[in-house]
Amino acid sequence: MGPALIEELLPRIRRLPDEGHAVDLIEHNIDAVMQVCDRVIFMDAGAKVSDGLPEEAWRDPRVIEAYLD
Repeated sequence: MGPALIEELLPRIRRLPDEGHAVDLIEHNIDAVMQVCDRVIFMDAGAKVSDGLPEEAWRDPRVIEAYLD
C-alpha cells in the first residue's frame, strides 16, 4: 500500500471494532500495523515468530531480526 492509501484507510480500520467488527489485518507496513492492532502475530517464512501486544513484539529480538534489520 502506498502512504496516501494507508493514511486514508487507517482511520476506517480503527473504527471497525467500535462498530462491532473483528478485523484481521495482513500487512507488511509495520508502522500501520502498530497503529491499529491491539494484538499482533509476526510470521517469518511461514513460522510464527511472535504473538502478543504490539509493544512487546516491537521489542522481540526475533521480530527485529526478521522485519526491522
